[in-house]
Amino acid sequence: MFAASLGGTWAQTGLGLSGQITRNVSVFGATDYNIALDQSGHSFGGRAGIRLTW
Repeated sequence: MFAASLGGTWAQTGLGLSGQITRNVSVFGATDYNIALDQSGHSFGGRAGIRLTW
């Protein structure tokens, strides 16, 4: 079992992009970094995907 204690004060920064490939297709990506301010800890996160419309 995974357990996490994420209480306290955290700071976060992130960056994201998106772009249209065709009229019906676009792509996106985002990343973030989090750091604990009152304890020891940090985390990285990311997301990427394709968006289709019709």
